[in-house]
Amino acid sequence: MGLDRELEAMRRRLNRIAPIKNPPELKMNIFTEEEWNNKKPTDQSQWELNLVIEDKRPLIG
Repeated sequence: MGLDRELEAMRRRLNRIAPIKNPPELKMNIFTEEEWNNKKPTDQSQWELNLVIEDKRPLIG
């Protein structure tokens, strides 16, 4: 019984120190430049990141 009581006390102490939290769901959208230009606006969460890969530009020379 003493061991069970000690384990419960440790669990309570740990929960006070580091409460369990639900982290936000991170999302990354990858678009080509053409897809990005034709994309319809949508509601996004603050945890969403859009990466746009630009088309290759010709070198000036």
